[in-house]
Amino acid sequence: MLHKAAALLLAGLVSLGAARAQPPTPAELWQAAQTGDVDLIKRAAALGQDLWQRDADGYDALDYAIEREQPAAAQLLLEQALQRSVEGTAQQDYVTALLAGDVTPRPVAPAAAPALQAGLLRLLAHLGRTAAVRQLLGAGVAPDLGADSGYTALALAVRWQHAELVDVLLQAGANANTHTKSCYQSTPLMEASRHGNPRIVDALLRAGAAVNEGDRYGDHALNWASYFGQTAMARRLIEQGADLRRTGQTDDSPLEIANREGHAELAAVLRAAGAPARPGKDRLRSGKS
Repeated sequence: MLHKAAALLLAGLVSLGAARAQPPTPAELWQAAQTGDVDLIKRAAALGQDLWQRDADGYDALDYAIEREQPAAAQLLLEQALQRSVEGTAQQDYVTALLAGDVTPRPVAPAAAPALQAGLLRLLAHLGRTAAVRQLLGAGVAPDLGADSGYTALALAVRWQHAELVDVLLQAGANANTHTKSCYQSTPLMEASRHGNPRIVDALLRAGAAVNEGDRYGDHALNWASYFGQTAMARRLIEQGADLRRTGQTDDSPLEIANREGHAELAAVLRAAGAPARPGKDRLRSGKS
């Protein structure tokens, strides 16, 4: 009986170990990105999980980390994307030195492929490492490199409000109207509408950001500002000719979005500018602002 019990216990431990060795499901990975569970993301990466699967709504783990303001999870995912493109110790040493803050002039990396350059540029932009980004740009790395892989360096710098870095990227020729390949296919101006940082907004507008450019669903920057309750941002966009009637994902105009989200001050600004609201959508919900 003792041997049988020991065998059962051993079998249970082996089974438990095997279960623990299984990579997380995609749903678990997406949830980890939303909650900032970096340990689970590390385990998924170590076990060879595909970190870039998208759900039915078009979100991948990086989208979720950025949408839910989980910078540590987003950083880890960007690091994983970069590591996939590193070939050999010379490139690894270069990446390690640059991430550690060594911005001594040097070649970009021995035989660096565009994927490595893009991954490094995006990670440095996420971290707000202006000096290191300057070095990459000075070595000939294009500021919009990596646009086909998700968020551009400019979109990430805007998202995390690295205002000085936004200036550097725009001065280097970054396109202020490039759409991300994220779930919303947003532009930098839409990303700026989350926080309405006036320095960043004005820099984007000076660089030719199109106020009426639509995202994947047709929403423009004013709809985004209306959702996030960014009154000063909305005023700036209205001054620049933003469409007051534009609808998108929820079939709501800017004023209808502000009413729905309970942003009283912003709704008043939109009404004063002549923004319409349809019956049933013309009343402010008890509010957030």
